Amino acid sequence: MNAPINGDLFITGGQISINSNVSGKIVALGEKIEIKGNANNIVLAGNTIKIYPTSTTNKDAYVAAGSVTNEGNISGQLVALTNNIQNSGNVGIIDIRNQEIKPDIQGWRNILQILTVIGFGILGVIIVKLLPIQFDIVSLDMKKSIIKTVL
Repeated sequence: MNAPINGDLFITGGQISINSNVSGKIVALGEKIEIKGNANNIVLAGNTIKIYPTSTTNKDAYVAAGSVTNEGNISGQLVALTNNIQNSGNVGIIDIRNQEIKPDIQGWRNILQILTVIGFGILGVIIVKLLPIQFDIVSLDMKKSIIKTVL
C-alpha cells in the first residue's frame, strides 16, 4: 500500500507492506507485515511483524506474531503477544505476553473437546429418535446399492 488513506485500513494477505500514512487505524492479518507509515492505532497478527523507524503510531499498538521488531515510535502502549521481540524504537508503555498455553488451560480445553464430542453424540441419538422415517429411508437406500452409495 503506497498511497495515503483517509480513515481506517483493514487488510489481509501473505505479505503486507504499508508504506504510506493512514489517518485512522491499521488492522492487518498476514504472514509478513511491514509498517513504514504513520497511523493512530495498529492491530497486527502474523508470523513476522516489523515496524520501521519511519513509522509513528499516535496511540496504541497491539501485535501478535512469532517475531516482532519495533524500530518506530509508539506514543501509547505496545502490547505484544510473542516469544521473540526486538524493540529499539520509542514506546510509551510496553507489555510483552508469552504465547505458550498454560497447562491448566490446556486441561480445560481437553475437557471441553470431550464434552463437545459427547454432546454431538447425544444430539445424534435425539435426531434419530425424532426422525425415524427419514433415517429408515436413508438406511434402505444404502442397503440397495452399497457400492453406489460409497462412491
